[in-house]
Amino acid sequence: MTRLKSRQKFIPNGFRFYQPETKWREPKNASFEVLVNALIAHRLGQPFLAKQHGWNLEHDAVADEVDEFNAKICEQMCWTDYIQSPSGGSPPPKFHAPSPSEQGKLVAAAGHVRKIWSGVRTLNDWIESGEPAVTQEQSNARAVVCAVCPENGKGDWTHWFTQPAAEVIKRQMEKLEERKLTTTSDDKIQICEVCTCPLRLKVHTPLKFINAHLDDDVLRDLERVHGCWIPAERKV
Repeated sequence: MTRLKSRQKFIPNGFRFYQPETKWREPKNASFEVLVNALIAHRLGQPFLAKQHGWNLEHDAVADEVDEFNAKICEQMCWTDYIQSPSGGSPPPKFHAPSPSEQGKLVAAAGHVRKIWSGVRTLNDWIESGEPAVTQEQSNARAVVCAVCPENGKGDWTHWFTQPAAEVIKRQMEKLEERKLTTTSDDKIQICEVCTCPLRLKVHTPLKFINAHLDDDVLRDLERVHGCWIPAERKV
């Protein structure tokens, strides 16, 4: 299968992708990674179609789709400098191993992105399920805990996320407002710096949806946070 030589090098006229079922196209002048995240965000926002058509939602699988789509464009246009074939042709680009410090930064960045999308899927699963929120008493109690927690991140939640994730969370927040779900501490809670979830959404979410996407490393970090309600509720 023909692949791109480099996902960091723009092809002529920029990277492209088209989702025929929804007529979705790539953001203008998007880098490869931004396009991949935007496509994931679009698909997460269409859960019925995603299930019906078996769309990939995991980052690496979607990245391979975008790669193949653009490699085919290059192949059709005879832009051979941008593609390589596993059976020969243009040689693959040389790999330069990152330094230890660069490896650490890459691992940290990948972990942050994974946590963001894990949180997005948690909230999306609950909202799209149509199941009710936890009781008002429980959401208020959770919010009180988060309000005084040292891991309660400050500032506008939108600056914590890449544009694709922020767009999905914005839609989730709008659905929260439509359902008139609030707590007595809404003005004091923002983002959990451990799980990177918007707390105004998270405190209303039934525990089973949280458990479904809770990574072991995130759970370990939450267990170290004094008084966190997630580990406490899991023990009940």
